[in-house]
Amino acid sequence: MLRCISKDEAIATCRQKDNGSWEYVFQRKGLLAKPISLTFEDKAAGDSYAARVEAQLRQGIVPVDFAQRVTERKTLHWAIREYVQSVAIKPEDTEILGLWLKETDADTPLLGIDFDWIIKQIERLKRVKNLSPNTIRKRIGTLSRCLSWYCARKIIVSNPAKELPKGYAQYTASDAKVVAASGRAAKQDVSRDRRLDGDEERQILAVVNAKIASAKRPADRFHWQAIRTLFVLAAETAMRLSEMVGLLNWQVNIETRTISLIKTKNGTQRQVPMSVAVQALLVEFVAARKQANIGTERKDSHFFPWVDEQAGKPNPLEAASASVSRQLKKVFEKAGAKDLVFHDLRHEATSRLHERTRLSEAEIRSITGHKSVKMMMRYTHLRASNLLDKL
Repeated sequence: MLRCISKDEAIATCRQKDNGSWEYVFQRKGLLAKPISLTFEDKAAGDSYAARVEAQLRQGIVPVDFAQRVTERKTLHWAIREYVQSVAIKPEDTEILGLWLKETDADTPLLGIDFDWIIKQIERLKRVKNLSPNTIRKRIGTLSRCLSWYCARKIIVSNPAKELPKGYAQYTASDAKVVAASGRAAKQDVSRDRRLDGDEERQILAVVNAKIASAKRPADRFHWQAIRTLFVLAAETAMRLSEMVGLLNWQVNIETRTISLIKTKNGTQRQVPMSVAVQALLVEFVAARKQANIGTERKDSHFFPWVDEQAGKPNPLEAASASVSRQLKKVFEKAGAKDLVFHDLRHEATSRLHERTRLSEAEIRSITGHKSVKMMMRYTHLRASNLLDKL
């Protein structure tokens, strides 16, 4: 190999091939992941091109055609593994991305992920896996977030999953026909309507109260007091887990009985009123926090302790929410509510607002944050049933 152009560290080297052409190999540690090889028929043309490229590489600039060549070598599996290692994502997303690694070809190029590829994957999830529409949306949504990350890093130009039409996860007539041929049925969306049954709420609180009573350290006792407060707050206000875990002191106004939510799932701010019972619960919690000497009363400090406990992690809020969710799942199981999940408490709270108050649908939506009227229609039967009981 001959050193070309550069006089210090070799960036471009060249050699003449048996057919008379000239092969140029470019390498730059820390900038190019792998050497880039180009062939020129004329050495003068190769030297001229190499000179321009070397000047760019020495300035830390990767030529556009080089970046394209590097990306072409990257696979979907590489992209998923890199994403999981670089971004703080939910355990559920990690599990779903693991399924993409298991169920797709390891050699699938990242640049080969186009709209047609996404459509074929959706057909596979319906016709071969026979998954529910909700599960399909989770699979595609998780992959979409991964691809969007690479779009932001300019490694790929676009995210084809963003172009999917509304209702893409629903089974079409063609899907249903293929599924039926294998003796199965097309899956339909089923709205989850799990509520607290019988003595479940009392049993759950009994488990948490036992944890509080048996805690030897003040910090452990306060931790379970926070869990109890969160559980009751969720069942009474319909706030989401991440909305509550991320609350700052200034957002919780116990005196005026309001909680101001700024960052929500659908991006809209809202005011959540609290009942007198919830107000008393929060007064008790703040007193316990002061006694345990955990956290501070500063307005910009977190109301609950869990985000601060996850300090140092890439996404403390997500890590805290996941940790609380796992602990409550164990509590639910111990209390005998094995199929209950935390998000069911949002349904419970919304149902209670319909059953126990005279608030209008619009007023309830302003509290719960449901943007869709269709989503709220599922609760209207509760109000009708309540009226019949009163009659």
